[in-house]
Amino acid sequence: MAEEFDQASAADSALLETSDGQHMHRMIAAGWPSPRPEQRCSTCVHARTIIAYQAVGWLIPRGTTLEKSAVQAPRDALERRLRRAEADAERLRAQLARLDERDKD
Repeated sequence: MAEEFDQASAADSALLETSDGQHMHRMIAAGWPSPRPEQRCSTCVHARTIIAYQAVGWLIPRGTTLEKSAVQAPRDALERRLRRAEADAERLRAQLARLDERDKD
């Protein structure tokens, strides 16, 4: 059948350029599978449903709390920002002191 289709498509080259002709060629090459690849399967909808489960344990080890770690992260960030701000303030005080010394001279 593949040879016959190739002969027919050689005689009519426009047939292979159409989507129907390309589909026919793929189906012949695949041996006319059943069900067809483009056919929707009504069983697949039911095959993906959850029919059982198994408990795997705690996601977070017992004794740890999310609140402590969640509060700690912003505190660390605030402490880093405070140290930077204090360093900037110290740098600005040093610049003011240099300006004051220059004005005295």
